[in-house]
Amino acid sequence: MKTIRIAMLIWLAVGVAVGQQLHLSGTVTAGKPVTQSLGRGLDLRITTESIAVQAAANGADGDNFATCVTPPVHGPSPLDVQAWHFDPAQQNQGPGLKRSFLFATSAADNKAMCDELDRVLDPTAAQNMSPKMPEARLGGGTVTLSHVVVSDAGDIDKAAVQSFDFTADVTLPVRRTRR
Repeated sequence: MKTIRIAMLIWLAVGVAVGQQLHLSGTVTAGKPVTQSLGRGLDLRITTESIAVQAAANGADGDNFATCVTPPVHGPSPLDVQAWHFDPAQQNQGPGLKRSFLFATSAADNKAMCDELDRVLDPTAAQNMSPKMPEARLGGGTVTLSHVVVSDAGDIDKAAVQSFDFTADVTLPVRRTRR
């Protein structure tokens, strides 16, 4: 009985530490993005060109809260959806079907993380910024693409993603407690 109680306490502690977990799915077609609420004023927006986490109030025109915290900084990003990522001739040079990402959970955290990235990439910007690493709350997720349809697959200049199905597993961090 004592073992069961300890196991339940560990399970509860891990569940609380992980935060809110969401499982989403849908179908994206060219010109018809999918936007699904993550709660806490955030939306997951998936198009045939990109994956974004944005402030719900800003809609499609808002900043992507995943851009500054999802590696790599240079090269093919898991946030980009481009036809050549699915071309077998490219020998898996793109991010693939399973794309993991991180995201800031507020506009203030997003700005802090983007400022920090700018400071790291441009040492001359350091004079205007604090050397202290921001304490941002980050969420994370994985979007898995399937049934990807690409038009003009043989022509790298004309090829375009037309549609795909996706599943997304997203974890929001534990909410900050107010003191």
